[in-house]
Amino acid sequence: MKINIILSILLISIIISCSKKDTTAPYIYMNGINPTYVVLNSTYSDAWATATDETDGNITSKIVATYSPSSGVNTNLVGSYYIYYNVSDAAGNTATQASREIVVVNEANNFIGKYNEAVSQSSNTVYCTDSVYISNTQNNRISFTKFGLDTVANISADIVNSSISIPSQTVGSHTYYGNGIINSNAFLIIFTDSTSSAVLHCTSTFTKQ
Repeated sequence: MKINIILSILLISIIISCSKKDTTAPYIYMNGINPTYVVLNSTYSDAWATATDETDGNITSKIVATYSPSSGVNTNLVGSYYIYYNVSDAAGNTATQASREIVVVNEANNFIGKYNEAVSQSSNTVYCTDSVYISNTQNNRISFTKFGLDTVANISADIVNSSISIPSQTVGSHTYYGNGIINSNAFLIIFTDSTSSAVLHCTSTFTKQ
């Protein structure tokens, strides 16, 4: 009789032990670099993440990713994008959320700022200040808020290594185009300012303040 009681107790203990509830949450391990910097107009492939659980083992395939903004990473638009990784094990335990920031950058970013500008046409030189911004959609493209002798001209330029080019573009009655060189944060641009009444050949020097 005592033996039966002991066996029953042991059996109950074994059943309780085997049916012990899983309360341990899984863990998410980030792969790659965070934050990740991506060049504008390039492609992006996420390094993803891995997930392990004390009971279930490798549960990477169960990771669910969500994006902010929900449309995902747009490598054709400068800005910060986020991926959030979540996973749960078979018992319903949820891992602490992991997240990655993806920063899409224009490689001309370091040229942003205010510049002293000296515009020469024949023997006449005019001094002024100008501001440079970057394009949010085209890599290595910048824009000048004032250009040449036109104080309201917003002109874009493309940078390739140590060269800068002004594609032909018209602002008001003026059409501008030209080329130049870059020396550190300074530009030397030889350009043409063309109107219906005159064609001016100018040189403009931009020096970052």
